[in-house]
Amino acid sequence: AGRMELATAPFHLPQLLRDIAAAMNPRAEQKQLDFMFEAAPELPDIVLGDAGKIRQVIDNLLGNAFKFTASGTVRFTVHPAEAEHVFFGVADTGVGLSEADQAQLFQPFQQASDGRPPEPGTGLGLAISQRMVELMGGRLEVESRVGTGSRFFFTLPLPVIAADGATALSTASLITGYHGRR
Repeated sequence: AGRMELATAPFHLPQLLRDIAAAMNPRAEQKQLDFMFEAAPELPDIVLGDAGKIRQVIDNLLGNAFKFTASGTVRFTVHPAEAEHVFFGVADTGVGLSEADQAQLFQPFQQASDGRPPEPGTGLGLAISQRMVELMGGRLEVESRVGTGSRFFFTLPLPVIAADGATALSTASLITGYHGRR
């Protein structure tokens, strides 16, 4: 409908990434692909962002990587970038994309066709993912060659809320009970 809003809140970044990777392991096993999840140890713990949209974008990118990779590897990489930004990347050894397909890939209802097996879909996943990444302050990009695979990546501003991982909220603001009758 062209309407999309952010639901920005503190979330535990490493846990979100582990959950995404764990959800993808069965797909990798089913297709007998090597799935590599690489999260830099220096990633911040608690950040401010829209965890739901981040997950939706990464799920879409990983889903496409598994869909168009018959053998080889799907790699999910996350590491800190410049000043409170985080880099997300999904690479595969799949069929790859021609330059012509790359030029129109992020348009609604467009699907890559050059040398690709027919796959079900509406051609909206990457267009919606691009819109979400832009809404969160980034840009979804692709690098690909036919026959060697594709790499989709983006960097998002994710301000750090608590670097020590203790809690995203100060103990003064935590509700631990109440006074008075029930």
